[in-house]
Amino acid sequence: MAAAHAPLSRRFVAIYEAGVAAGDFVEMDSMLAARLIYESIMTAGRVLKSTADPKQHVHRIAEAAAGFVMRGFAA
Repeated sequence: MAAAHAPLSRRFVAIYEAGVAAGDFVEMDSMLAARLIYESIMTAGRVLKSTADPKQHVHRIAEAAAGFVMRGFAA
């Protein structure tokens, strides 16, 4: 499973590092930041799957997860 997600992890590192370079994100260990982003997204997916009607909640849960990540890393 880890090998399958390696490209995604590398992409999260790149996104995070671009945010730091732009002054949008606070600086921390890039791999830790990528893992926090990944886990937030995966948790949102699990929450969505646990709802009675996921299609009715996808936008709300996705926006909440994205907002959580963005506020958490905000510079």
